[in-house]
Amino acid sequence: MAARAAQTTVAKGRPVAREQLSMSLRRVGGRSDGGVDFTSWWWLPHATNTSHAHSGPRRRLRIFARHAEKKKIGSNYVREMEGVLYQYHGAPPHNVLSSRSDHPPSDADDVHGAGRVPEPALVAFFHSTLLRAMSSTVPFLLLNLRPISRSTSLVDAADRREATNAGAVGSVVMNHMLSRMLGGDMEVRWEMSLNGGGQGEDGAGLYWRGHKLESCMPEMDV
Repeated sequence: MAARAAQTTVAKGRPVAREQLSMSLRRVGGRSDGGVDFTSWWWLPHATNTSHAHSGPRRRLRIFARHAEKKKIGSNYVREMEGVLYQYHGAPPHNVLSSRSDHPPSDADDVHGAGRVPEPALVAFFHSTLLRAMSSTVPFLLLNLRPISRSTSLVDAADRREATNAGAVGSVVMNHMLSRMLGGDMEVRWEMSLNGGGQGEDGAGLYWRGHKLESCMPEMDV
């Protein structure tokens, strides 16, 4: 039962990471995982790219992530992720966004960072958790995902199941270190639905230089 539940949350989180965050997740959790559940490439526009966020080649940022809990996240999770990054790389990250997307990823040219990619239906973070993440010297992206609900009178049973399983980004917290590392080009905006339905389609979104960050993962284009 526990294994089936874990697979369900992973299946929910991966599409959201891919389609809304431009992240490609790979499950690595195990007995010797060092506290990491996923490794990921986060595909972002190059700093020299003056066009919109969805065009041009992408650079990649290595993400270490843990799946979220269905309970409030304490500051101990932030401390654990800080330890994970230093364990993997031995020093605080700097000048990490340099790898281009014109060749497949390899361990030799990993760029690195730290992040958190949670599953849907999460509760809020403790205030101490946010304070710890915001003051950390490790780049953190804290996400809170929630399921999307639709009016039962407008969709059939199959559509309701699909809508309930789909994830929406409820909130995003980006700490100062990550913002500095990205050169201030990334920002979080609250997006509101204009369809008048009011059925949970509002949520947070990532924007790059004023434009919505579009998903683009070159290694998946082949």
